[in-house]
Amino acid sequence: MELGSRIKKLRKNMKLTQDAFAGKLKIHPKQLAKYEAGRSIPSIDIIARMANFCEVSTDYLIFGEDKAIAKKTKIQDADLLEAFRRVNKLKKSDRDKIKWAVKSLLNGEPE
Repeated sequence: MELGSRIKKLRKNMKLTQDAFAGKLKIHPKQLAKYEAGRSIPSIDIIARMANFCEVSTDYLIFGEDKAIAKKTKIQDADLLEAFRRVNKLKKSDRDKIKWAVKSLLNGEPE
């Protein structure tokens, strides 16, 4: 997946239009469209703003993987890493339910 595709995927995961996402990044929507289409490459400043706003690493945006987290956790599946990021934002009671479900799937029964 290319940089533009990752930008578009993050924007859609956040359920934002190009106009809304561009507004959050303080860039013109037409410029965002160029980034998503791969016709232009954002500056490092814009990449940093995107990463900060979307709560992903710049490595993920640029290279398509979160090397630091993948190395630390040994998780290589980008979709799984993204799912864990999203789960981490939930309130504790919802996170506990997800932990219970994962343990159930892995162990047959939660502890």
